[in-house]
Amino acid sequence: MRPKKISARVLFSALVILVLFSLPGQAVDSVRRTNPLLRILFADNLIHMVCYGELAFITWWDHSRQKRNPLGRGKIFLYCFLYSFFIEIYQHVLPFRSFEVSDLFFNAIGILITLFITCFI
Repeated sequence: MRPKKISARVLFSALVILVLFSLPGQAVDSVRRTNPLLRILFADNLIHMVCYGELAFITWWDHSRQKRNPLGRGKIFLYCFLYSFFIEIYQHVLPFRSFEVSDLFFNAIGILITLFITCFI
């Protein structure tokens, strides 16, 4: 069985997440302080759920259109969650970021909500 291709959309989404979650925490905190609405929109937990939910959706969208052997939701969850775990390990190595289990939890929640919604599409 040939390995599945990773689309440019999925790679771009993964790259954006890598860049966003590599930024120093002070950069995001300074933006949050400027406006009360931005405090809600840039809430850490919400950002994690939205970013990984978006990655799960794009992965599901690309693989659901394949005629032969589309990738199942369980594998999509596993791949997206493992990517989020990789990002947390990467953040642990960075001097201005840290590994947080709560981030992994909210990443998983975002992925699960998205994949649940795709059941109705």
